[in-house]
Amino acid sequence: MNRKGFTLIELLVAMVIASIVMAAIYSVYRSQTQTHRAQQLVVQMQQNMRAALYLLEREIRMAGYSVTDPPASAGFVQNFASLGSPHDGSGAATDANNIAFTVDSNDSGTIDAAAAIAGFEIIAFRLNAANNTLERWDGSGGDWQVAAEQITNLSFTYHREDDSQIPFPLTAADLADIRSVELAITATSRDRNMNLTDKIKCRNRGY
Repeated sequence: MNRKGFTLIELLVAMVIASIVMAAIYSVYRSQTQTHRAQQLVVQMQQNMRAALYLLEREIRMAGYSVTDPPASAGFVQNFASLGSPHDGSGAATDANNIAFTVDSNDSGTIDAAAAIAGFEIIAFRLNAANNTLERWDGSGGDWQVAAEQITNLSFTYHREDDSQIPFPLTAADLADIRSVELAITATSRDRNMNLTDKIKCRNRGY
């Protein structure tokens, strides 16, 4: 009976081969894990972008809505200074990177600043560059709420009925002339960017 075992050299060779195989397996696993994680982040970025675009489109289309006679003083505003606390301190504005407007959503003939309805009638969006989020002014709570994450750029241009672009800074007369809003939005995930632009017709502004 052959009782000869493995030599030290054979054991060392076997250990080296096993180490190489394990290192290769780990490398493939790590690569697949990183790829899967990157794909998840891209999918999340795309979802955030679509959610942000959908929300902006839906809300901006309703800017200035009022069906009462006489109509409520609804539309794009330079700020919420006339609406009282807490809206006057919101910092909301209509300019190249922010948008603010009012809607008579309950058909009362006025813009209601009370907490119960203000969340639906006093609307603004801004980019919070500190944490890369799109934020919406919550009129009912009196603060800014995150509407979408991974947003790194938000810009607006405003157009008259003849499609001519309204230059900045916007005056009160300019705000009344807005008939469509062109927005550009960027979402970022690590080293990947996704850019979208859209032109939104304001249904209640002369169309």
